[in-house]
Amino acid sequence: MLQLFFNKINLKPATLAVLIQATAFFFVFSFAWILKSQSLYVISAFPLLFLSFLVLMHAAIAVWFANITNMAKWWRWIHFIFPLAVWMMSQWHVPNTIYLIGFLLSLSLYWTTFRTQVPFFPSTATVRQQVLTLIPQYQPMRIIDIGSGLGDMSMYIAKLRPECSVEGIEIAPLPWLIS
Repeated sequence: MLQLFFNKINLKPATLAVLIQATAFFFVFSFAWILKSQSLYVISAFPLLFLSFLVLMHAAIAVWFANITNMAKWWRWIHFIFPLAVWMMSQWHVPNTIYLIGFLLSLSLYWTTFRTQVPFFPSTATVRQQVLTLIPQYQPMRIIDIGSGLGDMSMYIAKLRPECSVEGIEIAPLPWLIS
């Protein structure tokens, strides 16, 4: 029944991931609040063990929701690792500026991946050579590389096929700036 509901609302995977994590957090927070209100001494006797249990519970609930909503298998791993990573990083007392720098760097590199579902994936030398074999030799043509990343493919083709007009299009700021 839940699968039908989530299939009908048609959310983007990143939006659904945030919703799943928030829902899992709500369940875990409610569970911890109920235990605390019942004056169970598990919390005060073993705080680190109890917190570890809550984090694992959050991860398990998030994976369960990701499974119900038919998210891709790699999203399930992200849902499992995310609460553990947040808890571990909070234990290490990493300065907030590190998170901001990481976020801004990721944002500039992956810009609209949450919407397009096409991550930054540079073309290898083998891929560039294979694409070059598909382009007829000595025949002028216009080639547009949409999602050109760092421009490796565009520059490679432009260098080896000077008779072609090659353009690379990239919307992520950091790869665009580099290329």
